[in-house]
Amino acid sequence: MHDKEKSHQQLVREMNLTREVYDSREIKKLDDSDNTLGKVNNLCRLLQLFLRTHPGFMRSEIQNYLNIFSMIMNQLENKYEKVEKLPFRVMCFLILLRYRR
Repeated sequence: MHDKEKSHQQLVREMNLTREVYDSREIKKLDDSDNTLGKVNNLCRLLQLFLRTHPGFMRSEIQNYLNIFSMIMNQLENKYEKVEKLPFRVMCFLILLRYRR
């Protein structure tokens, strides 16, 4: 699902995705409860907040951060499974800490 932004169209094409396109000019006129892209916009906002809380992350490790975000946001039938898997996901990549004396 996306609005008619060109970068979204290119991503859909390169990844061979199916798509639902909405005109952002029309969506802006709707109430928040009727906005078809509301859930997508909210997830993007939450992802931005998540990445901003980890400002020292290495861009080469972006996939690991996305995996952790996905695990946090997706509901599992067995919550204990999430508790079991999350620490291993978090520890699977190195973190560079920078500090000054």
